[in-house]
Amino acid sequence: MEAKRGIFTVDKPGILSLVQDGGRAAYLGQGIPAGGPMDVRSAQLANALVGNPPHHPVLEITLIGPRLLVKGEAQMALTGADLSPTLNGIPLLAYQNHLLQTGDVLAFGRPLIGCRAYLAIRGHWSIPSVFESQAAFPPALSHLLPESRLEKGQVWSVTAADFIAGKALSASLQPKFPSNWVIRMFPGPEFDQFCALEVGQFFSQVFTVKPASNRMGIRLDPPLSAFASQPEMISSGVIAGTLQLAHGGEVMVLMRDAQTTGGYPRFGQVFSEDVSLLGQAKAGDQIRFQLQRH
Repeated sequence: MEAKRGIFTVDKPGILSLVQDGGRAAYLGQGIPAGGPMDVRSAQLANALVGNPPHHPVLEITLIGPRLLVKGEAQMALTGADLSPTLNGIPLLAYQNHLLQTGDVLAFGRPLIGCRAYLAIRGHWSIPSVFESQAAFPPALSHLLPESRLEKGQVWSVTAADFIAGKALSASLQPKFPSNWVIRMFPGPEFDQFCALEVGQFFSQVFTVKPASNRMGIRLDPPLSAFASQPEMISSGVIAGTLQLAHGGEVMVLMRDAQTTGGYPRFGQVFSEDVSLLGQAKAGDQIRFQLQRH
């Protein structure tokens, strides 16, 4: 049986459209950021809908999506944020798979709910791999794998031996992305350095996501006035979900492209499932934290 091949040309790249997969967690010890989808759950759902393995490459689309021109045939699914997707100008239903053919145009409009959408395409992606991953690197290292950051005029292909039957996820099982988040965390290594007043202010505060937030970290307002400046530590290991308190009481949650060590106190660690929720938080959303010790 002849393989099916879809060729995708980037007519418009959108704000930030990145190839992501399972990432490079095995290389954290060498100082290489893990990468991977900001919202792992949505990325894995997209792959499941087209029959790909969970950590297969997807396109992570942030706020304003690309415009892609299709040649050949392919099978796709879209999950995550509602960025007003259309296929040939007609609204496209998320959380189900679709067939694409020559002449199709996949585009996105105004962001409505959430921050990041995930496009899965069945089959092998013709994107190079570096350190066992096709995931885009952070901006400072993007020269290592430029093909994983969409640019106008870029062309890539996806080849599949076959397509699967139609599949959809019921509305009751689809993730919900509110603008007010409750994020679970447990104490970090330096949690006990802070007094009861400082801890109490942190957990009673409703924070707002700052526009400066990105794949390296979610930055929050307001800074906590009750926090006394802590001396910088010898740099210690951090991972996605590590909650740090910087000078002046600024609260930061490190995300997928964060550095692997840091010198600010590690006040907490966000549950891995809730790191994915933070991947859908956009500027202006509100967040409060809930402490769980077990």
